[in-house]
Amino acid sequence: MFKNYFFFKIGCKVANFLYYLQIFLKKMPFFCTNNYKLCRFFRPLLMHINYYRLIITVLDYFQIVLTPCPDHNKCAASCVYTVGMEKVSVITSVYNGARYVEQCVHSLQQQTYKNLEMLFVDDGSTDGSASLLRRFAAGDPRIHVISLHENSGASHARNAALKHATGTYVCMLDVDDTYSPDAIECAVRTMHNSGADIVLFRFMYTYTDGTPSHLFPLLPAQGLSGIEALRGSINWQTVHGIYMIRTDVHRQYPYDESCRLYSDDNTARLHFLHAHRVVQCDGTYYYLQHPASSTHSGGPRYLDRLKATEHLRTTLLDEGVPDDVRWALYDKSWMMAIDCYLYLTRYRESLTTQERQQAMRLIREVWRQTPFRHLPKAHYCKFGFLPLRPFFFLFRAQARTYFFLRKLAGKG
Repeated sequence: MFKNYFFFKIGCKVANFLYYLQIFLKKMPFFCTNNYKLCRFFRPLLMHINYYRLIITVLDYFQIVLTPCPDHNKCAASCVYTVGMEKVSVITSVYNGARYVEQCVHSLQQQTYKNLEMLFVDDGSTDGSASLLRRFAAGDPRIHVISLHENSGASHARNAALKHATGTYVCMLDVDDTYSPDAIECAVRTMHNSGADIVLFRFMYTYTDGTPSHLFPLLPAQGLSGIEALRGSINWQTVHGIYMIRTDVHRQYPYDESCRLYSDDNTARLHFLHAHRVVQCDGTYYYLQHPASSTHSGGPRYLDRLKATEHLRTTLLDEGVPDDVRWALYDKSWMMAIDCYLYLTRYRESLTTQERQQAMRLIREVWRQTPFRHLPKAHYCKFGFLPLRPFFFLFRAQARTYFFLRKLAGKG
């Protein structure tokens, strides 16, 4: 009798502990009602509790087995947490994207996760995108259309939607891209099961010219720390910027509006820097590569790449990033300065005098500030890339000669 009472008291204390821990961490599901089996999320968590053996004894006494539920997906509907409880806000900026609106909307409507809020921002379109969006909104109460009077860029449009978002989580979808049907459900489930701050989608490149699709490199199964994700995202080599994140965190670090184009990528790096853990789900984001895309077109806005890169560098340096990240940011700025100088030389006639002068001032500023001794030698010790400080006119003459020789060799 004493033994039963003793274990009963211990069991109650453990149950209370687990209950409050569940509320504190907001990690669901904690246990499936099917055969009283704790879900696989809780097993690694218990490994870090000092009284693990005592808890095992108590749970075994009450016939609660600490084994993964073999049919977790089927019994998810009967869990304490049911996928679909939290609303997810999906933000889409639309500028003259009428030809893609229908497939984008259908991609969201076909999601297996139904508790969605679809926020479409018409960024001053002139091709009828707004009326098309309102037509879809009339047939689906989950669709909300925000209209801006003039085109202000993707970052401004997304921030306008972020202010209206009411979901627990938020993610973005470009109007010319699509999700796999299970993408959002996979992301929400992974968010709960992993305890991560950011959940990346699988990232699939698709093309309109017949080029075979290919998948962006996958993260390690255990995920990455926030600073590791930041390192991999500097040049988008091992980490991309399409993910789900908590809405309240995103509002702390909204989209960077320093440029009309390209600066929205900077926000992802800030999110990674302030994340404890970044993982990947099995849902897929299909990224369409086509010439009409704003980020693949030329024109004066191409020079925003350097401006956005410089803003990223100054922002992250102010955040106190490690030295290796600092040098990678300077390296990125220097290579971008060379690329923009090439563009400036090649398309000089299509730019105004003010645009050329502004670009040259920025290139000179990068040339002046870059600590070349910390950069890879291949990026500053070869012809065309030699800084030749303190004489900027010598650097310019060398770079223009290099660009001319490239053109003669047929390399553009």
